Amino acid sequence: MKRFATQGACLEHLEAVRWGPDLERFVCPECGHTRGWWLARRQLVECRACHRQTSVTAGTVFHRLRSPLWKWFWAIYQLAQDKKGVAALELAEQVSVC
Repeated sequence: MKRFATQGACLEHLEAVRWGPDLERFVCPECGHTRGWWLARRQLVECRACHRQTSVTAGTVFHRLRSPLWKWFWAIYQLAQDKKGVAALELAEQVSVC
C-alpha cells in the first residue's frame, strides 16, 4: 500500500514497466513512430511524428477504469497473495467498493 498509495505512483510504475526509462520502448499506436515526449500536465505521451496523445493505460486492462488505479493494484496484490484466491465480497470490502 505504501508503494502504490496514490494514482501518480501507480501511473509512474505503469509507465516504467510499459515504456521503460525515458520512453525507450514507446511505440505510437497510430503511426508506429518510436519517439515521443511526456506531457506531465496531462499525464500523456505525445508522438513526435503524428502528435497523437496516448495514455499509459491505453491498450491495457486498466484502460477507461472509473475507480482509482491504487484500488486495482491492491486487488491484484490480494489475489496474488492467497493460493486459494479471495472471495469477491471480501475483496470488494478490502478495496472499498461495496
